[in-house]
Amino acid sequence: MQPVVLRSFSNPNKSGMLGEFLKSIRLIEQVTPAGIIIKSKLGFEADMVRIRRVVQRIVIGLFWNHRQHRIPAGYDALIFNEESLQEWPADVLDYVTKTILQPLLATNVQTRGNGVFSYRFAYHPADPDSTWWILDFYERARFLGQTVPPVKNI
Repeated sequence: MQPVVLRSFSNPNKSGMLGEFLKSIRLIEQVTPAGIIIKSKLGFEADMVRIRRVVQRIVIGLFWNHRQHRIPAGYDALIFNEESLQEWPADVLDYVTKTILQPLLATNVQTRGNGVFSYRFAYHPADPDSTWWILDFYERARFLGQTVPPVKNI
């Protein structure tokens, strides 16, 4: 576990969070990509739906911080974690990697809280309210965020 995570558990105001975390620990099977069980080890499963909602709120807050206005009506903030990106078709993932992720990784990183959180962001040249975000928590959990305009009916 990351030292910064352990430090956060030592905060007396986080005793409830620590208790919930400790209750969630159980034996988890470590499996190869081919599905072969290697061993069991202590671990926990995160509620990714809940975590993505939190990351979505962070993107909305960062959007306001950088743009100085709310996300326009009808726009949405979409969040993808590393596992959900793997479900994308290979050609789409390849396109996003080349046209969005690689240029985004070349931008300056913004870091907060001694490396607890860092992010990169960029605006679409034709629509500065359409944005892309790479968020990194504890130098371990990474998310891709996007603010997108409403879909037009054809």
